[in-house]
Amino acid sequence: MGRKKIKIARINDERSRHATFAKRKNGLVKKAIELSILCDCEIALVIFNSQGKLTQYASGNIDQTLSKFIDEKPMEQYTNDTYGQFCGKEDKDKFEMDLGPVTVDTTSLSADDDKLSKSLAASSTATSPPDPAPPSAPSRSTASHSSSTSRGGGGGPGG
Repeated sequence: MGRKKIKIARINDERSRHATFAKRKNGLVKKAIELSILCDCEIALVIFNSQGKLTQYASGNIDQTLSKFIDEKPMEQYTNDTYGQFCGKEDKDKFEMDLGPVTVDTTSLSADDDKLSKSLAASSTATSPPDPAPPSAPSRSTASHSSSTSRGGGGGPGG
């Protein structure tokens, strides 16, 4: 028996949402590790859960990777709005977008954290190109913020 398709929308039941988050977070970390090993690419994955607790994975030095993230313009950039380009028509029909504005709390940040926060805030308010190019060969890794912000290239969705 195959897996049933789910509608991509916020899960209302808190326990189900927490269980789904834990499983998908682990799957995402596993995929990031596999991508790093198979394709010899540099990856930094940053995930904040709904309570603001941080999970991070880095294939190398996360500080160096995040410095590149701040200093370089992305070859590819993805947000939740670009989800449709990664799924078929049936999945697009089941996708339900219900996101509010992204906010970044900068009250307890160090100088380096403040620089990253400003970069994340700028990238979350920037408008995406109207019709992004399809993913191409990986040349850079993905840095991702699961709350709604993702950035980076690498030939696949950033979050």
